[in-house]
Amino acid sequence: MSYDLRDLVRAFCADTLPMPEVRRLMGAEPDPALWRRFAALGLAAITVPEEYGGAGGTLADAAVVAEELGRALAPLPHLPAFLAASALMEGDEEAREAYLPGIVSGELAAVLARGGVRADGGRLTGTTAPAPDAGTADLFLVVADGALHVAETAERTPLTSIDGTRSLAVLTFDGTPARRVGPAPSPAAGWTVLAAEMAGGARAALDMAVAYAKVREQFGRPIGANQAVKHLCAELLLDVEAAASMAASAAREASPRAGAMALAYCGDAYVRVATECVQIHGGIGFTWEHDAHLYYKRAHASRALLGDPDDLYASLVDGAPQAGGASAEGASAEGGAVTSPR
Repeated sequence: MSYDLRDLVRAFCADTLPMPEVRRLMGAEPDPALWRRFAALGLAAITVPEEYGGAGGTLADAAVVAEELGRALAPLPHLPAFLAASALMEGDEEAREAYLPGIVSGELAAVLARGGVRADGGRLTGTTAPAPDAGTADLFLVVADGALHVAETAERTPLTSIDGTRSLAVLTFDGTPARRVGPAPSPAAGWTVLAAEMAGGARAALDMAVAYAKVREQFGRPIGANQAVKHLCAELLLDVEAAASMAASAAREASPRAGAMALAYCGDAYVRVATECVQIHGGIGFTWEHDAHLYYKRAHASRALLGDPDDLYASLVDGAPQAGGASAEGASAEGGAVTSPR
């Protein structure tokens, strides 16, 4: 199934999201019509069981979808939809029946936010960590005090990110009514899917670098013939293959430890490959007109999106990894991926 699934997602991206279209959509809100078209293929939240309108796929299937979307830098709200659906599947039956069909169809934009919020007497107070596409969400799922809550509303503060292909926002609550719908969801599935997405982006950046090294000539021969460039590309291939292997292994194991290992490694690998892709392209790699910088920015932003890699590595040594790395309350709003409110 995975080969047919990979071909399906790759064909969708090639037909609807070539790089000029990705650039056109950068900085804009997700296109609802495009997202519904993607969802109509059964890909929005592929692991949702069939009784809720989903395809009943596995975490490995979701990882394949994410890998191909990362390869294309697709500006689609796949990650927040997957995170929300995965959280709801650990929740109560009423919540699953109420929200999962809308997420699967692409009609309901959902976000899962963590960190900085406390629950007291059916109300939420505080500000979450940055969450992908939170600024356009209709359904607010919030992890607070060890439980999953659905908030009636939220104050949204969009953030400026170095990655124009994915919007970020924080949610603020001030005694906002909310309903507890289940326990705090495991972060394992989300970590694994983001790791797969980053592995796909790293492979695309490597392919771009190798293709350029074959045609760019200096002193009468391709730069790829130079031993330094040749060996560098070989080393980057090892990074890419290891990242893809880590993500695939985490999808099969589906544990927080495997997910944390994949997320931390794939984040570091993506940053290295994207950085060297820019370097191999030389001067042109630093220009806005070339696509290399888009992967570089996505790599750095994604690396810290669901947890700082250093915290994840530390948590693997110290004990069971939790959401946000070593902290159960999620990632900080500070860092290179997010600069300031708009």
